[in-house]
Amino acid sequence: MIDIALGLIEPNNGSILIDGVPFNKINQTTWRKATSYVPQDAFLLDDSIKQNLLWANPNASDEAMKSALIAAAAEGFTSKLPQGIDTQIGSKGVRISGGERQRLSIAMALVRKPQFLILDEATNAIDQTNEKTIYANIQQLNLTVLLISHDKETLLQADSVYKLKNGVIN
Repeated sequence: MIDIALGLIEPNNGSILIDGVPFNKINQTTWRKATSYVPQDAFLLDDSIKQNLLWANPNASDEAMKSALIAAAAEGFTSKLPQGIDTQIGSKGVRISGGERQRLSIAMALVRKPQFLILDEATNAIDQTNEKTIYANIQQLNLTVLLISHDKETLLQADSVYKLKNGVIN
């Protein structure tokens, strides 16, 4: 389903419409630039938090990075690190916790200022308080979110819920 939403593969049946326009009529480069994807296991560089954010958006200002960290409930923990956002997080972020890695990954997605955000089990290692903060902050942004989760509590954040079974959406 994610590959279909990203335009990497076409569905076997039916069609995908973006604001009423068939997906195959949309400029794929523009679509991908307007889309951010956050998987369960974050991809993080063996570098600082700041460099990870800049990798996601090389043109991000300090203010944009701070806003993304706040929206992802990551500004609190990053400000307490020895060098703040200049702290080295190690290969795959081994120097921070799993929930912190996921929050940083969400911040990386948000610093791109997407119009379409895909969250694939992106908060399963995050405590409930921070998870609720993240979803409340995301609701304030003007974007469409595809939230993929097995957690019923997480799905309460959604406006609509669809079940995927054997490759078919119910």
